[in-house]
Parts: sequence; C-alpha cells; structure tokens
Amino acid sequence: MSPNDPPAKQTAPRGVRRIPQQSFVYDRVVPIVMIGLAIVMVIILIIAAAILLGLVRL
Repeated sequence: MSPNDPPAKQTAPRGVRRIPQQSFVYDRVVPIVMIGLAIVMVIILIIAAAILLGLVRL
C-alpha cells in the first residue's frame, strides 16, 4: 500500500447487531410483513399449480 491510498474502511466485526435494542420495527413489523409475503407467495403458487393442472380455467 502506498501513502496515497485512501484509509481502509472500518467494518464491524462479524456477529455484531446493528439493529437497535427494543426496536418496534424489527421486533414486530418486519416479522409480520415477512409472514404476509410468505402467505401471498403460497397463494400464488397454489393458483399457478391449479391453472397448470387444469383445475382453473381462465
């Protein structure tokens, strides 16, 4: 490394949480949104399978 190189970027050690303690968004909102997205995905997969199997006609 030459003296003209920019200083190395400091990174947090592995395993360090950057999420604040007692965060309402990460403790409540994010899990609910993830569960909701999973339910929507399952519904879409069931509808797609029903269309492919000929159970639903468009």
